[in-house]
Amino acid sequence: MPQHASTNSHTYAEMVCIPTDCCEIFADFIVQITGEALEEIATSTLADLSAFRFYNVSQDDRDSMLTTPRRALPRQALVIRSLYDPSSTPLRDYACGGSVWIDDESDNLSDKTLVQALESLSCVVSQRLGRKVGFAYAVEHKSNQDWIALYQAGITPLECGRFYIRPSWHLPKAGRENIVIDPALAFGSGHHASTFMCISLLSAMDLASKHCLDVGCGSGILGIIMAKQGGIVDACDVDMLAVEETRKNFEKNGVCARKVEQGSLADILLGSSALHSYDVICANIVADVLACMHNDFVAALKPSGVLILSGILEEKCEWILEIFGDMQLLQKEHRDEWVSLKFALVT
Repeated sequence: MPQHASTNSHTYAEMVCIPTDCCEIFADFIVQITGEALEEIATSTLADLSAFRFYNVSQDDRDSMLTTPRRALPRQALVIRSLYDPSSTPLRDYACGGSVWIDDESDNLSDKTLVQALESLSCVVSQRLGRKVGFAYAVEHKSNQDWIALYQAGITPLECGRFYIRPSWHLPKAGRENIVIDPALAFGSGHHASTFMCISLLSAMDLASKHCLDVGCGSGILGIIMAKQGGIVDACDVDMLAVEETRKNFEKNGVCARKVEQGSLADILLGSSALHSYDVICANIVADVLACMHNDFVAALKPSGVLILSGILEEKCEWILEIFGDMQLLQKEHRDEWVSLKFALVT
């Protein structure tokens, strides 16, 4: 074990990171440079922030985040649990190892700790957006427990429409279309509100022989739903771990995808066969990414094709509606603080 790791396997380091903005960028960055699993939690569940340190956060915002009610406190926090201490272990000692870069203009971060790398990311994002994007964080060392048993006890089956979505350690339910998904690094078990709404919208559609695309496939659950509905399914994700997870889950659930590829929708469109070829596209990502993909969605959909967008926080819904104003809004779903939108391409 590298010398900077926790001193024994009975303890681990838990870091809670609260980005002031661009949470998804911080989350992707952490997973890519450490190879560690990541949990997203609501900041409302954090009782005490007095031990948190701040980087690139103004004094006024610090005071507002620490004062009740916490009006300036972002809604989401990221939790990283590891044998490696994020404030002392260099990134080269993590599972991913090797060189670590933010972009072509940044320095190699492999000699930096995770906290220092996040500070560098904060500076780069702030510079590009022209405003401060910082974070608060706290690191605590804890004793290990039987996390597998605790984790499995906390994952329960989910019913949505005719589908019964369960982990492999739960028994199937008679009279339902069972789908087996073991939650993993590539997220998407159906429990998140944005995924649940996509399943609900897809369940109500007749997809028999329709050409369907799952963009940002994660675990593959939405592609599996489309295949169970009779769709001819393609799937893509920029993360190879998600691509591999999707392929495994398709096989586990007895359905086939026409193709599952690593890459973005823009990459897929480089092949002319993808132009205007999809009857249905489902993308459960985040609002900022969805907004950038508008033209790609238009290029990939058939005339009158259907587009389902999810992963949209309610505060960004109007902005997304404005960007996709050239499409016909068919349905809007709201669950918790999340929104899903169903559009038709206007021809």
